[in-house]
Amino acid sequence: MVSRLSSSIVPSGEMPMGEMNTTPLIDVLLVLLIMFIISIPIQTHSIGIDLPQTP
Repeated sequence: MVSRLSSSIVPSGEMPMGEMNTTPLIDVLLVLLIMFIISIPIQTHSIGIDLPQTP
């Protein structure tokens, strides 16, 4: 069953590609890094709020 499945996915005589394309992964990581760099100063800026005291 395994050989039948693999032969239907991969044409005969060709080996499956063993390397993963990392370009999309790097693109996503760079976008996340830019988003974190932009959002960190926004989160550290604080506004003083008078909260009620608990008894």
